[in-house]
Amino acid sequence: MAVTFLLRDSARPLSMMPGDTVKAAVRNMIDFDTGAIAVIDDDRRAIGIFSKKDLLGKVIAVDRDPNTTLLGDVMSTDIVPASDSLTIEECLRLMKEYKIRHLVLVNPEGQYTGLFSLCELLENRIFELTDSLQSMEGYLNDSLGG
Repeated sequence: MAVTFLLRDSARPLSMMPGDTVKAAVRNMIDFDTGAIAVIDDDRRAIGIFSKKDLLGKVIAVDRDPNTTLLGDVMSTDIVPASDSLTIEECLRLMKEYKIRHLVLVNPEGQYTGLFSLCELLENRIFELTDSLQSMEGYLNDSLGG
């Protein structure tokens, strides 16, 4: 199964521009309950990621003003773009290899299509395991006359 299946809203992935402020990014992170946002250029190509880690280490810890600090000045640029047609397992291998928590997904044209996070994977896996457990419990209850 392609990893895009797990993305919350793959029709309109959350992203911002390098000229947007940190404050605007934090507002979006709160509103959309996410720990990171992709930063894209005018051609929709990912050029960085702004995460909670960037907020803490590059803004708060050094007393930068989130109202005036631009994402382009504090985003992480060492991103790992990956095809949005990769499987979940392939994405996990890349994340483990590069020791990252967010993977930038791109289409064949190199345009940003989504951000895959370990958190989304864990949420999905918990849902799958819970569903399997409930199915097994139902089977056992039916089999034992329960």
